[in-house]
Amino acid sequence: MLKRALIIFETTEIQGNDWMVGDLRRGLQADGFEVSHLHGCFQCIPHGGLKLKRLANALFMLVLLPFVLLFRKRFDLVIVRSTPPLLHLPTALICKLLRIPCVFWLMDYHPEMEKRIWAGRVVLGQLIGLLDVWDRWTLKTFASVVVLDDAMDACVQSRVEGLSTIVHPTWGQSSDVVVSRGAEPVGVERQGVCLAYVGNFGRGHVWDLMVQVIESLAANQ
Repeated sequence: MLKRALIIFETTEIQGNDWMVGDLRRGLQADGFEVSHLHGCFQCIPHGGLKLKRLANALFMLVLLPFVLLFRKRFDLVIVRSTPPLLHLPTALICKLLRIPCVFWLMDYHPEMEKRIWAGRVVLGQLIGLLDVWDRWTLKTFASVVVLDDAMDACVQSRVEGLSTIVHPTWGQSSDVVVSRGAEPVGVERQGVCLAYVGNFGRGHVWDLMVQVIESLAANQ
């Protein structure tokens, strides 16, 4: 019997936006799945999440989401990535109602990021608090959560005890070479300032400030 899987993620591999979603599709197909992809209406998107095209993509996917899950076909597996932000919340709710196993591929953790930034503000803090409660319930419904590193794993485990997680770092254009977790580069002598990389700098992120920091440090070496 043919199995059907749905990937929910803003961009596609076709425009060169993201190689990982293509690897995921091919991996699922190798396991016997027919794969569909719910993505945004715009693929050449600007950096930053509050740009018009990014907001249009989020609204477009939010509107289509219930129709795709309820009426398009019966899916045996749903994999939702955290772009657009917060789309995993309604996705998990619908999958729970339909009893479809859902995996959450966590790249940027919304609303945890917003909680740490705006929790002290009166109105925003209350809104973020509600989203936080919804997110904690949502985590319990996922069959598994894919995280990028041990720190992210510890974060989600602290929110839901006993949560099933998979630690898998991001990868580049080719997935042929996988770096072992905790491995040190061979033959690299560290000199000067060593930066600790925190977070996920993907295509949709603003790099300007990080570039300025690196250029400033390089100029003062």
